[in-house]
Amino acid sequence: ILATHTPFKFLSDSIRESKCKIIYICRNPLDQFISQRQFFLENKLGKGVPFGLDETFDMFCEGTHPYGPFWEQMIGYWNAQLENPDKVLFITYEELKHDISFCVKKIAKFLKCPFLSEEEEKGLIEEISKLCSFNSLKSLEVNIMDMFTTVYLKIVHT
Repeated sequence: ILATHTPFKFLSDSIRESKCKIIYICRNPLDQFISQRQFFLENKLGKGVPFGLDETFDMFCEGTHPYGPFWEQMIGYWNAQLENPDKVLFITYEELKHDISFCVKKIAKFLKCPFLSEEEEKGLIEEISKLCSFNSLKSLEVNIMDMFTTVYLKIVHT
């Protein structure tokens, strides 16, 4: 299991050419922009960097982002899914929010371990959905921002 913001084209050959499965979760571009701007503002990142709406929007559209242009990353994974749907699954964040149980089933099927009817009847999908919810995940110790913020500041200001 690897979580990354790396564009598909920058993944190592050993990952792209292996039998490993890749699940890409994509945000709506407007939501991505607003979320990124809010993150900067809440964490007081980028001292001296303009955080007006126009400036940050221009930066987003120009691809000024530690992980490269949003559009290139999204299209890279989208095309990878079209070329090899058994290797890459493209899901949107909005799909997850709308029907997380459906997405959990879709992911399980993609990973070649679909749920048995007994597991569905026992509520396993709902239990997994709850454990994977934003509220549950954001409270995990590993997701506390202090260390990430320090590293992110170094990337942004280099």
